[in-house]
Amino acid sequence: MFTARTNRANTKDTLAGAQLLDAQKHLATLEAEHETWLRNKKQDVYFDFLALAEKRARTIWATSFSDVLEMDHEVAASRSKLKLVGTSDVRSAALDIERGLEDFAFAHKLTRLAYEALAEDTENEEAKGNAEKLVDECAVIYMGVTDHMVVYVDAVRRDIGSHSEDDEIINKRNQEDRNSRDNDDNSNFDGDKPSMPASTERELA
Repeated sequence: MFTARTNRANTKDTLAGAQLLDAQKHLATLEAEHETWLRNKKQDVYFDFLALAEKRARTIWATSFSDVLEMDHEVAASRSKLKLVGTSDVRSAALDIERGLEDFAFAHKLTRLAYEALAEDTENEEAKGNAEKLVDECAVIYMGVTDHMVVYVDAVRRDIGSHSEDDEIINKRNQEDRNSRDNDDNSNFDGDKPSMPASTERELA
């Protein structure tokens, strides 16, 4: 009698243990599936933002200073999606890119207006100097945007697990190049650089 009760108890314990093990396996499977889904989602969102940002930067750079630059809201919309899944480092780098693009577009507008003013008075040396400085400023801002993109890509690679030791060497070299370029940029300007508004809510056209 005692042996039978013991066997039944052991059987219940075995079944309970098996059920617990199945539940743990099921939970592990769900967690793995969620991690895979989230990683894939991040890759899509991260790529889309970078592609749109690069497209916007090329558009601004390729637009003549005699043409009005069209407004663009795709980068901001893409960053809104990124805020839902991105790490803090990725989100910070994306914000730097978006603000840099806005500054780039605003500098383009200022340069266009400067050349319009110069066209009305071609002998005005001060207006000519201002226009030339603004062209230089556009180039500086453009390079700054590309620097932000390098930081963004590095943050993305760290998040999705594709970062390698070689990246550290490349990052160090890129940082040295940026520091050297920044020093050259500062030495090429006489007086104050044209100021760029800090607000991201500005009219660009």
